[in-house]
Amino acid sequence: WGKYDKALECYQTAIPHFEKADFKEGSAMAANNIGQIYYYQEDYPKAIEYFTDYLVFNQKAGRHRAVAGAYNNIASAYMEMQNLDLALDYYQRALKLYDSLNIALGIAILNDNIGELYSRKGKYSEALSYHFRALNMLEKLNSKPRVSFVMNNIGYAFYKQKNYPKAIEFFTDSRVIAEELNQKEVLKEIYLNLSMVYEACNSYAQSLEAYKLYVQVKDSLYSLETKETLSTLEFQFMADKKARELEIVKGKYAQNRLMVIVVSILGLIIIFVSILLINEGFNWANVGKRSEMADLVYIAFFFVVVYLFTRDILNSFIGAFSIYLLIGIAAFKDYKVINK
Repeated sequence: WGKYDKALECYQTAIPHFEKADFKEGSAMAANNIGQIYYYQEDYPKAIEYFTDYLVFNQKAGRHRAVAGAYNNIASAYMEMQNLDLALDYYQRALKLYDSLNIALGIAILNDNIGELYSRKGKYSEALSYHFRALNMLEKLNSKPRVSFVMNNIGYAFYKQKNYPKAIEFFTDSRVIAEELNQKEVLKEIYLNLSMVYEACNSYAQSLEAYKLYVQVKDSLYSLETKETLSTLEFQFMADKKARELEIVKGKYAQNRLMVIVVSILGLIIIFVSILLINEGFNWANVGKRSEMADLVYIAFFFVVVYLFTRDILNSFIGAFSIYLLIGIAAFKDYKVINK
């Protein structure tokens, strides 16, 4: 979904945990994924830094296939930085390893990558040599998606050599496969290349038609990205909604729990006050006067009564003392000075 920053944060958070658990392979894989994210963000020096971490781990572990993959990734980053000589060095290291391991698909891909590098150097004959080598291998492997990609690269090299008939031939063959497989990213490049080569041949109507197809595919890719973005936003909204609902449920649970505690305490207070009142009644019946605890018992009793109506502790205290004082005033009604 292109949420590179979030993915980056997750991988960077994971690495210390992997290291703490002494899970070195996990740390290395996370480093490789971080490198990929920096690569797509076009921060190539950072990408190389993390690809190198992945490379060193696999070299120490003797994992030659992964080492070849790391070489390829580092080479791709150097190529985007226009450091073509260093990129070529890493591509050749990767190719040598894939060749020693007899991994045909890896060998084919590396040949195509090296061909693209020579195209960037302007050495189109060398580029074609590597591209054709890749094409022959990929056709034997029946890897049609890769075949369409390589044919487009071959067409581009012929275009740069001004061999327009050959360029049109390979662009057209690539187009047939890409349309069959609905490879929109590849089709976008093919249509643009066809538009350029037809323009070079002064076939302006065909050039315009190809360019229209290029714009159409480009717009459809943009719409797809927009749809994915909307889907992501919708998913995020639903996730946030669920989180809010969960917080509400947690809040209600906490409130209910607090209420249970309060009711339990209140119940204990009622029982305690009831016992004190009964005891006070017995004391009055036996002795004929109130005990020293009588005032506190009355205040506690009034507190419980007020709380049952208000459900507020502070107001219950205020209410209990107010009632107590009012009763006190009534008890001393015949004593004007004390009342005042």
